Amino acid sequence: MNKAELDNSVGKYKTRTKNALQTIFDALAKGQKKKILKNPEVAAILTRYGVDTTAAG
Repeated sequence: MNKAELDNSVGKYKTRTKNALQTIFDALAKGQKKKILKNPEVAAILTRYGVDTTAAG
């Protein structure tokens, strides 16, 4: 696998991961979202993958 193929594969993986995390986060109730964002490790993962957490209130 050359660099371009690797970059493409990693990009697809990150997109799939972001979409999965976004789906899970969106399914949580408002209080659950606030509670989960208090955990710095979880918040860092969501930020790393670009999950929109603004709906958490």
